[in-house]
Amino acid sequence: YISGRVIDTVRAERSDVHFHDLSTNEAATASLNLYAYRDADLQVHKYELNNPALSKFVEVSFAPLEPADLAREPNAKGGLKMTVRIKPGLPLGDFNEPLVLHTNQSSETPLTVRLIGNVASDVLVMGPGVVRERMLVNLGTFPHKEGKKQTIYVLLKGPYREQTTVQLAGVEPVSSDFRVTLGEPLHDTPKTIRYPLTIEIPPGAPPVSRLDAAKIHLTTTHPDVKELTIRVRYVAKE
Repeated sequence: YISGRVIDTVRAERSDVHFHDLSTNEAATASLNLYAYRDADLQVHKYELNNPALSKFVEVSFAPLEPADLAREPNAKGGLKMTVRIKPGLPLGDFNEPLVLHTNQSSETPLTVRLIGNVASDVLVMGPGVVRERMLVNLGTFPHKEGKKQTIYVLLKGPYREQTTVQLAGVEPVSSDFRVTLGEPLHDTPKTIRYPLTIEIPPGAPPVSRLDAAKIHLTTTHPDVKELTIRVRYVAKE
């Protein structure tokens, strides 16, 4: 009777590297640790990323692990820090691709780490009821006597955020029963700027079904995103 546990020869500290809401105009980096359990000398001979649309924007580099990083994995004899850099220019959209690593210690079964993330516009809409990819705000159904007031945010990120301004260009329908106010920009995180956008259907406005959506038109000074149209759906019921 032999007891014990099987330890992988080489293992990554996690199975994926995440990139969230990248800007197409900026580079991004992320890293993870690779641990070797059989031999301290870990080398990556080559790596493969088989999606050419993604691979031309990806650079992968490896460096020896710092002693403190190695100490976090008590059974490891050596290791590497893998750094993944996404170059500027990756088009908008999601990605989820396997990065296959061939090492000197895992020749039979290469190591696979998934690159998961998305590239989003430098000008985003976020907040309660927002369906971001459709530029839609759902205010839901409410009694017309009570009305509805909701604040969402226009978020600026990427390298042009400090030079970008946002202005309210107009609304549809033009009516005192559909009020929109654009507030002053908030600099509440180092890498983003938020403009509050308050939508109000005042109490006592007539009953209406706007399932085909009212519209808010914004203009910006961003070089890639000159205009935004946000659709607003709601039902003010009797």
